[in-house]
Amino acid sequence: MDSSAKKSTPPTNNVESSTKDHIDPVDDFAFALAQQRLYDQEHECLIMERGRLSNTATFKCEICMDKHSQEDVALVDGCGHRFCRDCIRAYASSQLREHSYPIFCPLCSVEKGEDEPSVLNNALMQQIGLSEEEFATFIELEMASFSILVQCRSCNNSFFVVREELDMVDTVACPLPRCGQSWCKICSQILDDSDAEAHSCDGTAELRRLMSQQGWKYCPGCQTPAEKIDGCNHIKVNRHFCYRCGAIIVSSIAPREIERHVSLHYQTCKMFEDIPDDT
Repeated sequence: MDSSAKKSTPPTNNVESSTKDHIDPVDDFAFALAQQRLYDQEHECLIMERGRLSNTATFKCEICMDKHSQEDVALVDGCGHRFCRDCIRAYASSQLREHSYPIFCPLCSVEKGEDEPSVLNNALMQQIGLSEEEFATFIELEMASFSILVQCRSCNNSFFVVREELDMVDTVACPLPRCGQSWCKICSQILDDSDAEAHSCDGTAELRRLMSQQGWKYCPGCQTPAEKIDGCNHIKVNRHFCYRCGAIIVSSIAPREIERHVSLHYQTCKMFEDIPDDT
């Protein structure tokens, strides 16, 4: 047989090969459609199951007395009373408009019992769907129940302080990092760090500290502050006293008696033993 007549192998069709490697768009759409149908069937089953459960799991609202799905329940901690969210939300809103706090369970409020009525707590107030303004009012009332709003005397910013802690101190300090100023809780006087511990609202502590720094003395009779500018240490206010040692010399208006007692005092005043007599 002639080798030229030998049957040759047909060439590979490149177009046909590349088509087999490519996913048919029609098959892609059919797969997506099948998945969507499966999802719709499962979703429909879930809706039917939820409806079946809602028909069997119901409760009676203690306000409107209607039956509601268990998913709509608002349960009050403590007493366990159950209300629908619409009813308890309307009740809570009316209490907040009157700035009433704490907000007691409406059923506990009308029932006569020995136990304390339960209150609507923060978690329940978030659950029942209050407006942002109403919930902000509730937070302010909640904060005010155990704390007090204080305004700084220096930076004029406001901050909350625990009421019990405020009752235990006489001095308040601003907690803001850029301020830190202290002031007296009673008289509102701004204090320096050195004045905080020695402060008195009537100024007596400050006067004592100033007199100690300046070396001033009190009259031992009437406690009037006295400052010696010059001259001797014999001072007369309501009584005659020694400015050096603070002792009373005499209580008299007779010049000779005063002179005699002054002379006697400075002969025995121990604070003048090493000091020349300038009386």
